[in-house]
Amino acid sequence: MEHKLLIYTLISIFFTTILFGVLVKDNSSTLDELKLSSKNIIEKNQNLFNKNKDGSTIDKKFNGEKFASDSYSLYKKMTSGKSLKGNDLKNSNDYKQLSEALTTYLAAARIIVAKNQKLINTDKDGKANPKNFYPAVFGRYASYEFKKRSGIVMKQTTLGKGGYGARNSKYNSPDSWETKALNKFESSSWKRGEGFGEEVSESGSKYYRYMKPLEIKQACLGCHGDPKGEKDISGHIKEGYKLNDIRGGISVKIPMK
Repeated sequence: MEHKLLIYTLISIFFTTILFGVLVKDNSSTLDELKLSSKNIIEKNQNLFNKNKDGSTIDKKFNGEKFASDSYSLYKKMTSGKSLKGNDLKNSNDYKQLSEALTTYLAAARIIVAKNQKLINTDKDGKANPKNFYPAVFGRYASYEFKKRSGIVMKQTTLGKGGYGARNSKYNSPDSWETKALNKFESSSWKRGEGFGEEVSESGSKYYRYMKPLEIKQACLGCHGDPKGEKDISGHIKEGYKLNDIRGGISVKIPMK
C-alpha cells in the first residue's frame, strides 16, 4: 500500500511539474522559441542556399549556427539600453516587454538574411542564381513555425510606397489594427523608431497587439532602394526607398491569459 502511495505521489509530482513548467513559461523561454524557429528555417533551406544551377553544391558558410550567432549579436546591439536582454526576460511575463523582444529579434534576423542575400543568390562561378529566399520569406516561415510552438501570431506588413505594396499580399496585407499602427509610424509627430501596442478584444478574446516599425537599413537597399524600377538580384522591382525610410512593421498578437 505504501509503495502504491509512493508511486501515485511521484506520478502526481511529475505531471504537476510539467503543467507548472508550461504555465510559468517566461519571456526568456518564448524568445528562445523564436530564435530556435528562425534557426530551423535556415537549416531547412541549407541545401537551397548551397545549390548551383548545374546541380552541384558549394558550402556558402551560411548555416544555422552562424545565423543564430549573428542574429542574436545584432539583437543585443539593437536592444542596447533597454531591458530586453536574456536575464531581463527571465521570470517576466510582461506583454509589452515580450512584444518588443520578439519583434526586435525578428527584425535583426531579417537584416542578417539581407546581408547574406547576394551570397545566397550567387553560384560558385559568381553568376546570379535567385533562390526566392529573402527576408520577408524567411520571416514568414519563421513566424509560422513559431506560432506552432507558442500560439503567438507574428506578421510582417506594409502600406507600401509609390504603388509598391506587399510582395505577398495574401500574407502581408495589414488588417485594420495594423493599418492604424502603420499610419501612426508615418505621422511626422510619431517618435522615430517607437513601437505601438495596446490591449484589444477580438471575437470575444483578449490580446496584446504590438507593432515595431521596420526601417530601411543599409542591407535592405539592395532589394528595396534606388534606382526605382530597377530589378534586384532576386528579380523583384526596387521600390525607391532611402536609408531609414519606414518600409512597414512587424506585428505581434499575444493571447492574454
